[in-house]
Amino acid sequence: MTFDGITTKAVIDEIKDKLIGGKINKINQINKDTIIFRIYNKKNTHSLFISTNPSHARIHLTENKYDNPQVPPDFCMLLRKHLQGGSIIDIKQVSMDRTIIIKVSSYDEMGYPTNNKVAIELMGRHSNLILMNDNNIVYDSIRRVSFEMSSIRQILPNSKYEIFTDEKENILKEYKEIDELNIGDLTNISKIFYKNYTGFSPIMGIEIAYNANLEPDRTYGSLNNDEKNRLNSSFNNIVNMIRNKEYSPTIYIQGEKYENVYSFNLNHLPYKRKEYPTISKALDSYYKTKLKSDQLGQGVDRLNNIINNRLKSESKKFSSMIKQYEETKNIDEYKNEADLLSGNIYKIKKGDKEVIVKDYYTGEEKNIKLDPRISPWDNVEKKYKKASKLKKTKKFLDKSLPILNKNIDYLNQIKHSLTEISNMDEFYEIEDELENVGL
Repeated sequence: MTFDGITTKAVIDEIKDKLIGGKINKINQINKDTIIFRIYNKKNTHSLFISTNPSHARIHLTENKYDNPQVPPDFCMLLRKHLQGGSIIDIKQVSMDRTIIIKVSSYDEMGYPTNNKVAIELMGRHSNLILMNDNNIVYDSIRRVSFEMSSIRQILPNSKYEIFTDEKENILKEYKEIDELNIGDLTNISKIFYKNYTGFSPIMGIEIAYNANLEPDRTYGSLNNDEKNRLNSSFNNIVNMIRNKEYSPTIYIQGEKYENVYSFNLNHLPYKRKEYPTISKALDSYYKTKLKSDQLGQGVDRLNNIINNRLKSESKKFSSMIKQYEETKNIDEYKNEADLLSGNIYKIKKGDKEVIVKDYYTGEEKNIKLDPRISPWDNVEKKYKKASKLKKTKKFLDKSLPILNKNIDYLNQIKHSLTEISNMDEFYEIEDELENVGL
């Protein structure tokens, strides 16, 4: 998923009309990364979903239902204290970046009117949600940032909030054309845009090159004047679509898998497309399906790890038992040697390492190894005990090996079943089965 500055603008353009002037009726924090504001405006109630999860940070309206913890986290209580019951008076995107500022008018504990702000930063592992007063003094944040974590910018209670800034061009204002930029001849043309224009991501650079009928890995220095003009024209077409809010929210699907979602129709992606009336509906649908798929994948990986560990243990045990079983084939040999030693005990003295006797079963001479440290009769007893022990071992293995082999077959069948499940109901069924059998 590419939640870049362009998608951020599409979301803000949508929610400003629906939320500004609205009253914040309820605030819930459904997990350590996610806040939902319930906002009533123009006879409609909207749910604003904000996630600062490093893997899928985002903001959009949602129609999905979420469970709330029985005890609200401290940060949620702080948000309620300063924002609940207040009215949204402004929502703005900083430049074309992934930072959003929501301004809320409410009343303090003494009943005096006051303004507060929420800054939402959707920047991968740096994503955050910061509550501050109108003078940008931080009350607290969903993720505190200390000096040890960042020497550039701290986000702590009572610190001054400072917005991330960059030196890139802002296409919403007067901006430099491509040929006015200082672009190295060896720069890939798809990289020009996210390196020089705020809000652009690599996927949009590829799209601009594709629409100009150019390979995205071409270097800028390899382009002739006509190709440069095509690239610049393709770029300006995208800029005009963004400025004019000509969005076409689309989910890109390969087979049954949701591969991507974006605020525009991306011509270069070779996937099936599903268009939506708003970017929020597209994002809501994408993440509902995608995260379930991710949850399924993570669950399958977890069960596979359990099964693989058990298979490794059972297979090791099986190999050991097979070796023992091979040794039990010598039961008759040990008993035969004990009988022969018993019948020829007069030929043996302590200290002998071996004795040659006539095998009255075959009529042939037989060389029997002895333990020189023990007496002749102890050698006889040792052979009988070994035969008896192997006999007990064989009885145990005759019973245990088929069971162990059956267990290994069962684990392999479950492992195969995990490759074929397609939804969480099937996953839970297998998980319950493994729990019932003690795995």
